[in-house]
Amino acid sequence: MTELTSTIYNPIQKEGFSWNRVKMLYSFYFPVIKNQMIAYAIGAFIIAFASTLLIALDPLFVILDMLFFTALIYALYWNPIIFSRRNYHLIETILPVSGNEKVTFYFSYSFVVIPLIVIGTIILGAGITYLIPASRELIDKIINFEIPSEVSDELKARSFGVTYIISAIVSWYQMVITSLFAVTYFKKNKALMAIVLTIAISMVSGIIGAIAGFITGFNSAINDIDAPDKFLSNTMFISIIVYLIFDVVMTYYTIHTIKHRQL
Repeated sequence: MTELTSTIYNPIQKEGFSWNRVKMLYSFYFPVIKNQMIAYAIGAFIIAFASTLLIALDPLFVILDMLFFTALIYALYWNPIIFSRRNYHLIETILPVSGNEKVTFYFSYSFVVIPLIVIGTIILGAGITYLIPASRELIDKIINFEIPSEVSDELKARSFGVTYIISAIVSWYQMVITSLFAVTYFKKNKALMAIVLTIAISMVSGIIGAIAGFITGFNSAINDIDAPDKFLSNTMFISIIVYLIFDVVMTYYTIHTIKHRQL
């Protein structure tokens, strides 16, 4: 008799919090999530390896590489969709696991385990290309901050320092929490609803960014300010505030849904 089966037949008290019960949930879902973890690791490794090699061959390949990484980012957005398979949640509702332990499992897997797997294999994939002379030269330049002009120009066009990094993290969290909410809230078409909601949120985010840009531009015109960097920074700052409010609200409802969902 397995540990999980034994626990079901001999219910434990669910008061407090136990990492052992969180581990039990990981064991329960492992037959499903192991395939996703392997797929994400392989995909991230191939993309990192191919991207580094392509840029080493020709810096203009950075545009193609960004398409690869965009696909990987969307895969990260939708990683909670794995929990829509096989109606495992129906059995999960009768497991002797507290709501807080379920929340810890879902959040740790979606926001920690999968991202760490992807980041780790990206580093490994790029690192292995170091064995190739052309890639070794490129990696050495990057380490020494000697990035090819074609690459640096493209990156500069998409980057505005710390504000951009914060915006990227907040936006990523926004998409993942939306997917997780859809998977745990809806009883039918969970995967479809996760995709639809994240696309809708992405469109709304674009509209919010446009409105924030208009407000910032209008304010700059009134005050006769001509500073493109400041304009972009202020636009992103306004967007970040709106995204953070959305993230907090969506996190609250996702946690509430996970704790209280039933058959």
